Amino acid sequence: MLTDAVNHRALRTTWATVVAICLILSQPEPVVAGDATPSTAGILAAGGDVGCLDWKVAGMCIWMTCTILDGCSIETTVKYRHRIPEYVETCYPRLGRGPWSVTKAMAQPTSFAQDGGASDEGGSSRREQALKFKNAEMIGSPSNAIYERASSASETFCDPNATPYSPHFISSADPFWRDPLLETPWTLRHIASGVRAGAAWFAGLYPRIGFVSQPITRKCMAVMASLRLL
Repeated sequence: MLTDAVNHRALRTTWATVVAICLILSQPEPVVAGDATPSTAGILAAGGDVGCLDWKVAGMCIWMTCTILDGCSIETTVKYRHRIPEYVETCYPRLGRGPWSVTKAMAQPTSFAQDGGASDEGGSSRREQALKFKNAEMIGSPSNAIYERASSASETFCDPNATPYSPHFISSADPFWRDPLLETPWTLRHIASGVRAGAAWFAGLYPRIGFVSQPITRKCMAVMASLRLL
C-alpha cells in the first residue's frame, strides 16, 4: 500500500505495512486463543520498533512557481520514505476466539455468521482436509498514535492512514466472506494471482473469502492476512 503525502514544502512517501497477528493452530490439536494471545503493549512495542521503520531519503522534489510580475522561482525539498505498521490483522477459525482481546468486542455473531469454524476437522480426502475457514479483522494499529505525533513534530514523517483501534474490516459483518458469488468474476480474471514464497505456492488470492484451500495452517494464515490489502 503506497501513500503519497504532500505537506507544504515536503513530499513524503510511506510504505504502509500490516502487523498481521495470526492465531497459529498446531496439528493435530488446535491451540486456543489464550495460548497465543498478543497484547496491546506488545503490538505497540512492535509498531514502534525503529528497526522496521526503514526511514530513508528517497530523492528530491522540485517546486516551480510562476507569476506574471515576478516570473518563475524554483525551490527544492527532500523526499522521504518510511514504513508505518498501520494495521493489525487477526486470522482465526472460530468467532469469539480471536487472539487479540480488542477485536473480540468488534467481531460479533450476525444472522449469517453465527460461528464459522475450521473446515479441517475431517474429510475423507486430503483435498477436503485442506479446505480451511478463517474469520478476519483488520484494525487500525495502536502504534499509529506514535506516528501521528511524529508527523506533527517533523515534516520528515508521514501521517498514518488508519486511526488507532478503528475497524477497517470485520469478516462477521460481511455476508460475502462466506459466499464466493460476487468474487467469481474476479477469480476468473486473476486466476494466477496468489501468495508465494520463492518457488513455493501457498494459495490463490481469489475468491477473496474466508475459505482457503491450503493444508498447512501457517501458509493459510499468510494468505488470509494478504486478502484485505487488495
